[in-house]
Amino acid sequence: QMPSRALIIGGNRGIGLALVKHSLTSGFDVFATTRSPSAELSATKATVIEGVDVASSSSISSLVSALPPSTKFDIIIHNAGIANWESNQREAGELSNEDFDSFTQEFNVNSLGPLRTLNALVASKHLGKGSKFGVLTSRMGSIEDGSGRYLGYRGSKAWLNMSMNMSAQDLSSKSIWIGILHPGMIDTDMTAGFGATVQPEESAEGLWKTMTERVNAETTGTFFHGMTGEVLPW
Repeated sequence: QMPSRALIIGGNRGIGLALVKHSLTSGFDVFATTRSPSAELSATKATVIEGVDVASSSSISSLVSALPPSTKFDIIIHNAGIANWESNQREAGELSNEDFDSFTQEFNVNSLGPLRTLNALVASKHLGKGSKFGVLTSRMGSIEDGSGRYLGYRGSKAWLNMSMNMSAQDLSSKSIWIGILHPGMIDTDMTAGFGATVQPEESAEGLWKTMTERVNAETTGTFFHGMTGEVLPW
């Protein structure tokens, strides 16, 4: 029997790197992408594909070409994302042209990036019957939970949640299941200054458990707290 295969999009540091390590420990044959080389990622036993930028359709095409053809992945987790926190501090009436450029970048990476990846990997049949595709979103994308500001980041994650819930419905006939996962408030480079205390390894363990045990035909398209398995409000 072939070993189970996993692909981590954005595996060079933080939660992504922790997910690579955790999936390897779980006995998976692991592929991982990164935009730029990472010594820590290269030190793992994962097959590393460098130069992958989810903001670029041609880069995603190159990723597909770099993967073994007609090889189905059991679990794919899309971790790549950005946060331009400075622009997100301002409200309507205070936003500059640069802030809108910043929001556009967040939307391109955080919203369209995962959809670009999902689209390409379904078309190439790297995602097939029984495959699971997880996206790392954020509770900040919940409209019900919103408390103002963070317009670009919140908006990019809300759109991601919507597009993945719709895609879960679209792809259920192909038996491809989608998990929409809030990783928790993790202490990484991205959240520096937010007082986050959860370590990436702890989050990765919870996310992996949610992907393997909770995401299925019945729950596809659900917005989960990845660490607890709790269902979050849209």
